[in-house]
Amino acid sequence: MANTGTLISTLSDQEVERYHNDGFLLLDRPLISPEALQEVREQLDRLFDHFARLVPRYARDLAPGARPGEAPRIPEVDFPSKLAPKLMSSPVLSVCTSVARQLHGRFARLTYDHAIYKPPLNEAATPWHQDAAYAQPGELSVGIWVPLQDVPAESGCMRFVPGSHRSGLADHSQLASESNPSLLGAEVDESAAVACPVRAGGLVVHNVMTLHSTGPNLGASTRRVWVLNFGSQPLPPATLRSRLYELRAAIIRAWLLRP
Repeated sequence: MANTGTLISTLSDQEVERYHNDGFLLLDRPLISPEALQEVREQLDRLFDHFARLVPRYARDLAPGARPGEAPRIPEVDFPSKLAPKLMSSPVLSVCTSVARQLHGRFARLTYDHAIYKPPLNEAATPWHQDAAYAQPGELSVGIWVPLQDVPAESGCMRFVPGSHRSGLADHSQLASESNPSLLGAEVDESAAVACPVRAGGLVVHNVMTLHSTGPNLGASTRRVWVLNFGSQPLPPATLRSRLYELRAAIIRAWLLRP
């Protein structure tokens, strides 16, 4: 791969402390080159162009009240790195892995990724939740939100409740959604929320126990993000074999999505 100019981030002691105190960290500085972001965007755009053809396991609508057959208001693709294996060699993954390991130790590794596109002039907000509500205990540690363009507040930036990662798992209710029956939401006092607008090339990092949401996209263009979640447990040896099978399956799926 050609040199993209992507930098491996070294977090300051103050940034590490802020993350552990607040449960999130805004890194609004150029950590990822425009070239690397463009490579990711091209891979993800291709998946979303075929969104209607993806099986429900990989494609869903995160908007409350979503119904099958309707145009998705918050389309999400699960495990895009399995559907587009080139993402696994992206410099973006190297940067995010470096950040995750600085925050959660040397065993931090990618365990789950998803991409969320929020169309323009879209009043649908992503419900407040904790990522841990969707995962098995110990499965996830940190989520890294990679914006593929500038995300000002009005475009649906990340919002957090500072310190909520220290209060345990909040009560989550199942939200009405025919398209996504596993959709969860939590009640939050939004007066305590902190918005994190971020420029392309930066990152927004959060503990999986931190309450977070994104607002509606009231801007004129689609808000595109790739979200990488890392676990911090060592990988069991038996899992290595299954990862090889997953890679082979990913190559087959990518071939099926060819133009």
